[in-house]
Amino acid sequence: MGLKMFRFGDDPCDWIVAETKEQAIKIYKGTFGEEMFEEYFGDGTDNIEEEPNGKLFTYYHDGTTPDKDTFGNLIKKYCNKPDIFACSEW
Repeated sequence: MGLKMFRFGDDPCDWIVAETKEQAIKIYKGTFGEEMFEEYFGDGTDNIEEEPNGKLFTYYHDGTTPDKDTFGNLIKKYCNKPDIFACSEW
């Protein structure tokens, strides 16, 4: 199973690279905590979406230099394991 991009929320957003939605939720909870997950998403996952691999996204891999590419290509460039990818807040 390959890595996929999952978006948590609409504004603000967090993006997590994982193989499944369940794995992405586990990473989110491990990073931000169970309480924050419950605060934003309650007991549902309606606001957690898998992003299309062909969707364009601008990623600032070093915090200043934009890299505009598809999610699929950005995953290939920057990700070798499931992890947090980006946050709209930082």
